[in-house]
Amino acid sequence: MFDTYFHDPIYNLMVFLSNYLVDFGSVIILATIIIKFIIYPLYSGQIKNTIASKKAQPELKEIQKKLKDKTLDQFKRQELMLQMMKVNKKHGVKIFTPILSIAVQLTITLALYWIIYKGGFPKVDTSILYDFVKSTKEISMTFLGYFDLTKSSYIIAILAALTQFIHMEISMPDVKLSNLKTEKKPQKEGVKEDMLTSFQVYIKYGMPIMVLLMLAFTFNAALGLYWLTSNIFLIFQEKSVRGSKEEIKKITENEKNK
Repeated sequence: MFDTYFHDPIYNLMVFLSNYLVDFGSVIILATIIIKFIIYPLYSGQIKNTIASKKAQPELKEIQKKLKDKTLDQFKRQELMLQMMKVNKKHGVKIFTPILSIAVQLTITLALYWIIYKGGFPKVDTSILYDFVKSTKEISMTFLGYFDLTKSSYIIAILAALTQFIHMEISMPDVKLSNLKTEKKPQKEGVKEDMLTSFQVYIKYGMPIMVLLMLAFTFNAALGLYWLTSNIFLIFQEKSVRGSKEEIKKITENEKNK
């Protein structure tokens, strides 16, 4: 299933593009952009569903409080469950959308990653090509006539790490190193919050460093170019949904203040 619906279509797309582009670097960039545009509606739908879920939350909480009553009979419980379904429908909440969206996005990303990392290039695997896709004997594993994509590149690794940090800065603007110095809170609540804060800080500042080290010393420049292109797309993607994320933040803050 993974090969049929994800790996093979992306592989064929990249071979198809290689017939018209000068090098594999150009193929990686264009293929990544095309695929990111294809899965963008999934991400956008996920954000909209989150907003709908936040709006439905107050009504759902009231119903959940009633469900905690142990004296309720089975008929009353079923009635309350139906009410929850009606609330979700009223606000346009699709319960399985986030799971499906994330699963599809991750699988497509994994397929693209795997093809670039170990995809049968520069030689083409003709056994999985579609009939309408022309086979090229060998693809030039270069970019701009300078970068050898079969080897690591410090320049591409640095650019990938830098764009990774920019993406993290845009998507996690409230996460700062200073957040690690938190005020004392009630024990149970404080421990959970401190752990979450620490995790977010380490992800935001540690991820770019990890990307730099992996791409500079472990992976080839082909994977680095994919990472760089993907980060640039994600930066614009985050900017495009900034208004929606601000709406989510406002709803969350209003809920906390109640």
